[in-house]
Amino acid sequence: MGSPRHESTRALAKWAKWLALTTGGQSVGWGVSAFFLQEEIPAIVLLPGIACAIAQWSFFKPLPRAILWIVPGALTSPLLGYAFLVMLGHSYPQELDPPLYARVIAASVLLAIIGLAQFFVLRRWFINTGLWIPTTTIAWLIAFLLLDALKYAQPSQFFSILPAFLQLAGIGAFFGAVQGTITGVFIASLQSRPVSGA
Repeated sequence: MGSPRHESTRALAKWAKWLALTTGGQSVGWGVSAFFLQEEIPAIVLLPGIACAIAQWSFFKPLPRAILWIVPGALTSPLLGYAFLVMLGHSYPQELDPPLYARVIAASVLLAIIGLAQFFVLRRWFINTGLWIPTTTIAWLIAFLLLDALKYAQPSQFFSILPAFLQLAGIGAFFGAVQGTITGVFIASLQSRPVSGA
């Protein structure tokens, strides 16, 4: 067991790595989605979750069967994309325009399912992982709500002249940074299971 200062430094390093990987994965996923915006099924519904799961996989690489982390991210990626569409009002006829609380409830259900799928993988490696589900759900909701608020702001001229893939990469980086900042605190605090229980 290291000194408290050493443990704090290790936790901060874990948090920073998780934040960087989550931000980078979301940014790449969103940016690449720009090249498929005209498809019948927008890539924005699929790619960000998959790209983020692959990026985060490198965080868990030292652990046994770390590749398992990609599975829930890939399988639930459509739910993440749909939660985004729900929160921003693009998943239903515009005339319905459900209130914000209804969108938050609907998105929360989808996000909690994602958290549940990831929880079953995390619990293989760490103890006390039950709070992952509300942590990741709240983190994504905060990111969605902040973006929902920002859509009413006047975008800067510089941002509006950027190519679409750079604009979407910036949005993805914003999502990843908010979500990674919050979930990274939880990830950095996790304690590994004994090897025999992995």
